Amino acid sequence: MIISGTTIKNITITDISALYPFTAFTFTNGPATGNTGPNLSQSLSSYDTATNTWLNNSQYFNVTNGIQLWTVPATGNYTIEAYGASGGYNTSTNNAGRGAYIKGQFSLTQGDKIKILVGQPGTSNVSPRQEYSGGCGTFVVKNTVGTPTTSDILVIAGGAGGVGNTSSYSLAAGSINANGNASSSSTLFGSNGSGGQSSNQTTQGGAGFSGNGYNGSIPSNDTPPPLAFIFGGNGGNTKWAGSTDTAILGGFGGGGATNRWQNPTTVPAFGGGGGYSGGAGGYGVASYVAGGGGSYNNGTNQTNTSNVRLGNGSVIITRI
Repeated sequence: MIISGTTIKNITITDISALYPFTAFTFTNGPATGNTGPNLSQSLSSYDTATNTWLNNSQYFNVTNGIQLWTVPATGNYTIEAYGASGGYNTSTNNAGRGAYIKGQFSLTQGDKIKILVGQPGTSNVSPRQEYSGGCGTFVVKNTVGTPTTSDILVIAGGAGGVGNTSSYSLAAGSINANGNASSSSTLFGSNGSGGQSSNQTTQGGAGFSGNGYNGSIPSNDTPPPLAFIFGGNGGNTKWAGSTDTAILGGFGGGGATNRWQNPTTVPAFGGGGGYSGGAGGYGVASYVAGGGGSYNNGTNQTNTSNVRLGNGSVIITRI
């Protein structure tokens, strides 16, 4: 403000050094569903490009294979909030495993590129087969030359595992711990960025930051596994080569798929959630669940909460 005699006038200060005006923005998955993410056109169609004109400049925003690339507009402090996606569930019971909420504060440098993968939820096939695929982690990671490491992570919010007809779903929730969760039928969860596994060949564990999810007794190269973030983050697919059966795809962001082809009505299957480390897949009875994926936070002033988001993930970046 300027003081002139007894007159006080407010003025607006514009950061002329910034690449573009920026206060806050929410990144979503747009209209994309299933085990692959949005393309550039889909992302732009879901954003207000008239207000946020920087979205129209590919130097500041772009999308490659479902992962959004954002350019930091000005050096300074930012808060980053990420929500993992929920897992597949029986909507008649409404007892879903929900994604984690991870928030941190970061010092970012103008011109840095940030990769943003917004997790997509798992899906269900309740009748005649009981299948619930895994929800997906949401990743915010610095874009670096070569393969990213844990030091490049800003935040990762774990996605939830699939849930059957149960009100006890704490294992399925996106975890605030680095490790994924066990499922009701398997302790083969991921740790240190690896993918989760399953004790049955018709369901998959969720993927992690650096390790793919796994099928059970079927080799991973027989059906497409959930992919780690460093390999693109696609959700799993348990459709076997040459099969005419239909898989319930894992969500984009490393969610585990299911394919209960053997005993479709009496032995449900549950895909593990994606995240920093993948959750374990599960199968057995309707009251079982799969494990949720783990989370990671390299920020200060942290807030980390499990079992928050129902539906798609999202990322909110705010300049302080």
